[in-house]
Amino acid sequence: MLSLLQGQSEGEYRKSIGQKETAGTEDSVQYNQRMAAILTLYQAVCSADVPTIVNALDEKPTSNAELEALISPEFRITSCWTWLAMMGKAPLPDLDPSPKLVATAFEMIGQDMVRAFGTKQMRKMAQAYLEDGLGGREVSSGSAEGILGKRNVAARAQLRLLLEPFLYEGKSGFEEKSGRQWEV
Repeated sequence: MLSLLQGQSEGEYRKSIGQKETAGTEDSVQYNQRMAAILTLYQAVCSADVPTIVNALDEKPTSNAELEALISPEFRITSCWTWLAMMGKAPLPDLDPSPKLVATAFEMIGQDMVRAFGTKQMRKMAQAYLEDGLGGREVSSGSAEGILGKRNVAARAQLRLLLEPFLYEGKSGFEEKSGRQWEV
């Protein structure tokens, strides 16, 4: 967990890690759920079906450049891939909400990422999280428990239940989400 900096108040510290400033108003479960809800909204925006957005516009883009300008880079599916990859780098994996956030990401946009980047690439990402993140093998840190926050047992189990069928049984493991089509 990130530590309190010298001269930083408890309220400032809590705010810097995204918790409510007043101690005792939010426990770790509520905090993890709130962070997962924010991530879900962001990923829903990033994974919106671009052709349906374009069909809802009065003036449709006539070139790829216009289409690229329509959606900022931070709101594209590639940003979700980058986010998921970065969650595996220190200090993020050790934070308490990390297993819940990674599980939320795979659950929310797993199918979209398979479609965008291919099954082979998605299997590599899933395998890295299963083996290094959850401890399917001993990692460079010397821990066989993996690098993802060890105190969040339920989220670690949720992540394992999402990834194992995808990797070992050839099942998608990720459900297609409804409600992604923009309606005019």
